[in-house]
Amino acid sequence: MEGFTYDAEADCFTCSAGKVLTFRLFCKNQDSELGKIYRAASRDCRLCPRKPTCVPKVKKQQYIRTAYAAHYRRTLTRQGRYIRRLRQRTIEPVFGTLLQHYGLRRVNQHAMS
Repeated sequence: MEGFTYDAEADCFTCSAGKVLTFRLFCKNQDSELGKIYRAASRDCRLCPRKPTCVPKVKKQQYIRTAYAAHYRRTLTRQGRYIRRLRQRTIEPVFGTLLQHYGLRRVNQHAMS
């Protein structure tokens, strides 16, 4: 999101005017994926001189981000790429064999625990 910086320790965004968008609640999108909603206070946006260009048609700035953003970022590191390659060599061939040769469509999760 342009003009916004993310603070991982406080789990909030800061806009270019210095206002804070704090984490408010979890939501699910159309694909049933978990998201996190960050919102600014309506009084902060109402009094902000940048409101006509930032959010002209709504009362306050809102940003929805996936709840798994930290996990996605971790996969882009060197260790994340190594773990992916290791998984592709060891685990995924087993599932491929089960799906292709044995016709397995679904795994009973109760039997695995």
